[in-house]
Amino acid sequence: FDLPEIVAAAPPYLASCGVAERVECVGGDFFQAVPRGDCHLLKHVLLNWNDEQCGRILSRVKEAMEPLTGRVVVVEDLVDNARPTGITPVRDIPLLVMTEGGRKRTLGECEKLFARAGLRVAGVTRAQGITTVLEFRGAALEM
Repeated sequence: FDLPEIVAAAPPYLASCGVAERVECVGGDFFQAVPRGDCHLLKHVLLNWNDEQCGRILSRVKEAMEPLTGRVVVVEDLVDNARPTGITPVRDIPLLVMTEGGRKRTLGECEKLFARAGLRVAGVTRAQGITTVLEFRGAALEM
């Protein structure tokens, strides 16, 4: 799922990789609606948007999730307030310049954004460096 002009270029690439039959390309605007599914992946998406815009995106994703089995997997570079050293603060500067309120967030900030959309943390996995994989599920589901 991406903007229609991006999705239009995807089929030839997917065919060259031999996976075209396993993928459905859908164009749209995630501020308006998201295709239904049991798992939605947002990779380096939320850092481009302010909290209000993230809330709209997450609300659309929540609406599109399967009620009992749905989940959202988020891959983001999180800020660690306990260790604000290294490259992390510097990497936030382009977001502040090139977006309208986009920024890297802490785990707590992500949890609050998702909670407002009716989602709760189901898992947190630190990947390489500052990249973190977060899994969220519907707030009413207990697993």
